[in-house]
Amino acid sequence: MNKIHSSISKVCDIHVLDFVKKPEDIVAISNEHNFRSIVTVPGYIHRFKKSLLSIPILGTKPNLTPIINYPLGCESSKSRIYSIIDAKENNLKEVEIIAPYHHIFAKDFRAIDEDLTDIVKTCEKVGISFKYILDLYIPLDVKTRNRVLRIISTHDIPIISFGSGYNMDYDISSSDIVLNVMKMKDKINSKVKVVLRNTDNIVDEMNVLMKCGVDIIGVNWNYSTKLINNNKN
Repeated sequence: MNKIHSSISKVCDIHVLDFVKKPEDIVAISNEHNFRSIVTVPGYIHRFKKSLLSIPILGTKPNLTPIINYPLGCESSKSRIYSIIDAKENNLKEVEIIAPYHHIFAKDFRAIDEDLTDIVKTCEKVGISFKYILDLYIPLDVKTRNRVLRIISTHDIPIISFGSGYNMDYDISSSDIVLNVMKMKDKINSKVKVVLRNTDNIVDEMNVLMKCGVDIIGVNWNYSTKLINNNKN
């Protein structure tokens, strides 16, 4: 098998967006194999925090990252800001925030810009880092997508996360994923994370994306063992 990137700990997040019976198993895998973060919905954070207290931790404790407004970012800006503050008050270091697709679909670009301004200011004020999520495969016309990317480029965003695996599985080839990522990367000044869809070719897709300059990879928790087993070979 092909080798994945030499250091999983620096480049790979485990995503847990559905219910799991034993979160302690995912915490143990993340800790043993040095995955960067465990990304999950806010309602599951307390279960993972409890698991972190129940197992021996080797080295650095895995980060817990809530994904705010999953799957389409359709809550009010006030609610999104509250979720950021709540994450900080729960001693979390990072959040992921879905772009407000109700504004994007409505082409309300002022509302998109205002929402993003509030997010940036709040994260800076409370001292928490964030990733802004724009799903690659939610259908958008090119003009709308480019307008949204221009708005994003005017803000100081440390990492933008392009998702191919946030909302559903898509029958799209690796070359299509790479093409979309490269088109978007050319329009922003941020680091880039891509969440891989569930596929038996997940290791090959990860290799291709890393070679194209993607900084962080997200993978569904039940596919993380493929990366682990591949890394051992």
